Amino acid sequence: MQPVYELSNLIIITTLILLVTVSATVFVLSGKLARPLEQIRHGLISFNKGERVRIEPHGEEEVRDLIKQFNHMIETHSD
Repeated sequence: MQPVYELSNLIIITTLILLVTVSATVFVLSGKLARPLEQIRHGLISFNKGERVRIEPHGEEEVRDLIKQFNHMIETHSD
């Protein structure tokens, strides 16, 4: 019966470690995506108030492209 308890404990510990690791990874990755989107949101709010806005492109390639397109849109509609 002892090997069954040891295996059960090993499975539980491994599952907990995996859960913590996956949770931490999701938390970090969601922040990397959420921050630039929040900057774009604030930029749109400022633009709607009549302020001149430019966001410095940073982050992953897709996010940089999105920010570049945002800046282009703002420049095009500011003239």
